[in-house]
Amino acid sequence: AGAAAWADAGLLATGGRDRRIILHDARSPAGVGGVAAAHGGEVTGLAWRPSHAHTLASSGADGGVRVWDMRNLAAGPAAEAGDRAGAAVKALAWSPAGAALAAGGGSADGTLRILTPTLRLRASAPAGGQVSGAAWRAVGGALATACGYGANAGAITLWTPTSDALSRGPTLPGGHSALAWRLTGGCQAAAWRPLCARWVMCCLWCPAFWFPRRRRRRHAQLCSQ
Repeated sequence: AGAAAWADAGLLATGGRDRRIILHDARSPAGVGGVAAAHGGEVTGLAWRPSHAHTLASSGADGGVRVWDMRNLAAGPAAEAGDRAGAAVKALAWSPAGAALAAGGGSADGTLRILTPTLRLRASAPAGGQVSGAAWRAVGGALATACGYGANAGAITLWTPTSDALSRGPTLPGGHSALAWRLTGGCQAAAWRPLCARWVMCCLWCPAFWFPRRRRRRHAQLCSQ
C-alpha cells in the first residue's frame, strides 16, 4: 500500500500499485469493500472529507483526482478531475471544514491546487517542485506543504488560501518530505524525513524570524533538539 487514511468511523482506506482502494475495518481481518480500478495508475493519495463520513478523495499516478461516495461505489466516482498529461498527484488534504481539497502535483507538474468538493479548480500556484505532503492547520485556514523534489526540494512552505487565490508565505529549507499540524492547540507543525524527526514551532512563520542571522541560529537550535 502506498497510501492510507483513517476515517472517524474506524475504517481504514488503503491504495497502492494495483490501482485498487480497499476498505478495512479495524475489528475485522478481511477487507470490507473498495474500488477495483480506482485510477489508471498507482493510488498515491487518500483523504476522508471531514464531517462527511462516507466521502473519500483519491489521487493517482495517472494525474487524476476523484471523490467517492463509499455508500454507492457502483455508480463510480461522484466527481473527478483530469489527468493533466499524466502528471502524478502526490499529496491530498481536505480543509478542516471539508470545504476545500488541496492537491499537490508530482515532479512533472509541481503545482499546488485548491479544489472545491466537486473538484472545480478554485486556485493554483507553482510550488517549486514535487508537492510530497500537505496539511491544513485546524484553525486559521493556513496550509503547509512539503516539497520532495525540484528547486525547493525538502522545503516547507506556508500558504494562505482565499476564495480564488493562493498567497505564498515563508519557506523553511531542510530535508522534509511529509508534515502534519499538531492537533492540540494548533501551535506546531511536524515534518519527517528518513532518520530524522523535527518539530517546527509556528514562530518560524513569524516574519521577524526571517532575518538571516536569527534564522540560522534558531534553525540550528531546532535541529539539535
